[in-house]
Amino acid sequence: MDSSSSPRDLLTGVYVRANRLMELLLIVLCFATLGMAAVHDLWWPALVVGLPASILPIVMIRCWPTAAPGRPAISGR
Repeated sequence: MDSSSSPRDLLTGVYVRANRLMELLLIVLCFATLGMAAVHDLWWPALVVGLPASILPIVMIRCWPTAAPGRPAISGR
């Protein structure tokens, strides 16, 4: 470990990679939600619940990539 590196700096790369993976998963789940809405003809729940549940964590990832409040929002805790 470099003397100028803090543990927080070392975890930033881990957070960035995890956020990319979660973003991809959220996008896939968003498309799955829309696909299931088309099959079951239930667009209202998909648009009111499914899209915001996918888009809000993606916005949080993009705006605050290493912030602590973003991680529980993404995991749903």
